[in-house]
Amino acid sequence: MSPKTSRRRGVCSRERTTLNIEEFLPKKRSLWTYFVLEPLYKPVIEFFLSIGWHPNIISLFSLAFTVASVANFAFGRDYSSLFLGALLFELAYFFDCADGPVARATGRLTKLGMGLEVTGDSLRNYGALIGLTYRYVSLGKEWLILFAFIFITFYNGAMWVGYKRLVEGRNQHGRSEAVRHSGLLGKIETAFFSEDVPFWPLPILVELETLVFFILPLLNLGDWGIIVGAILSPVFLIGALI
Repeated sequence: MSPKTSRRRGVCSRERTTLNIEEFLPKKRSLWTYFVLEPLYKPVIEFFLSIGWHPNIISLFSLAFTVASVANFAFGRDYSSLFLGALLFELAYFFDCADGPVARATGRLTKLGMGLEVTGDSLRNYGALIGLTYRYVSLGKEWLILFAFIFITFYNGAMWVGYKRLVEGRNQHGRSEAVRHSGLLGKIETAFFSEDVPFWPLPILVELETLVFFILPLLNLGDWGIIVGAILSPVFLIGALI
């Protein structure tokens, strides 16, 4: 726990609402999160702080929405269940964006909370893919299993390579500033790792997840979501490697 968050532990809930929420948000957010969701969940974070909710409760709500989303994707057969599954998926992510800032603002960063975070992230994305695949296989589209396999393989690769490159980018201090900031690639790299830019300047996996598990199912195109994921996930892996 950082000194900044530990000093907040004794702050009463009414005083918390006067805090600058921005300082407790992740330093970098995806384009979708920063421009679409953040204006919506900042007031929600302030509300949670004002009523003194423990961040683990927020995480449990996110987990509950995730389970409900997967159930609707997997066992529903009409458009209403697909629509509801997509909304619940995004609502789960919405709450997932709120629990971390609340934990940092109140000094309640716990191992249980981190465990709920990892569990929620994994179940939300992998569960949504499994649920959608099961849904359409049950409707006679067995060939989607191949696309789901391709999607999850390259998605995993992009996720882990991207995380490794992010850590390396933050920890690499040996390069000269002239090299880092020269040319187009240098400017792109600077934008990616500079904390002065609060969002990633290019789409990351959050945008892919949003397209596959939220936008396309809302349009009654959940099967196409799996296909699009299989097509685009190799692109994201290549982007993480170069």
